[in-house]
Amino acid sequence: MWRYRELLPLFDGETPVTLGEGFTPLFHARALGATLGLDRLYIKDESLNPTNSFKARGQSAAITRASYLGAKTIALPTAGNAGNAAAALPPRPPAWPAKSSSRGTRSSPFVDECRLYGANVTLVDGLITDAGRLAAEQRRGRSAGTTSRRSRSRIASKARRRWPTSCAEQMDWRWPDWIVYPTGGGTGMIGMWKAFEEIERIGWVRADDAAAHGVGAGRGLRADRPRLRAGRREGAAVGRRRDARRRACACRARSATS
Repeated sequence: MWRYRELLPLFDGETPVTLGEGFTPLFHARALGATLGLDRLYIKDESLNPTNSFKARGQSAAITRASYLGAKTIALPTAGNAGNAAAALPPRPPAWPAKSSSRGTRSSPFVDECRLYGANVTLVDGLITDAGRLAAEQRRGRSAGTTSRRSRSRIASKARRRWPTSCAEQMDWRWPDWIVYPTGGGTGMIGMWKAFEEIERIGWVRADDAAAHGVGAGRGLRADRPRLRAGRREGAAVGRRRDARRRACACRARSATS
């Protein structure tokens, strides 16, 4: 991910806190594609991130910034993957304990993994917003940093934008026709669309299709950005449903004007 450091929130002289997140492989799924009638089906294998999740990107960026600001302890609400990613990152400064609030059962592998990395885990019977309130309460009166969902989303979203950047690079700087993306709250979709805009403005995406449509010729712009299809688990709990609806509407509006 940090190969694109100029596009990430990194100050001069700031050192990324990283385990090598991002630039996961893009596999040509020929057998699966054949069953679906698709000869160019590719799968981006995010399980090969350091903690087996795409959340590793966002946590690397968020904790890099928290470390720069002098945080000694991190408190964050998590349903699992984000907590694992945060707890696994190397301490800056040494002996920096990650602190996670997680909802779920005590036998959850997410909880076990957080504790294996040395994190203090507090289980909350409720939504992730309830865990967020507890994380904020726990840091009061302590010299602790907190990666709230709002601040973490702003920084993490910039890191998530590098997913389509690496995908475009692996496809010889061409956009795919479609992207099917699993999502919860929708911030990943918004970040992805911002990435399309950034990469096109820089001129990294090849202009082949844009020239064919008479749009953006010579400026590296493509007329046809990927169509997005989001998948979300039925019954998945999101802290505030109106936030998820607003993000989905924002994606639809961007798609309509592209």
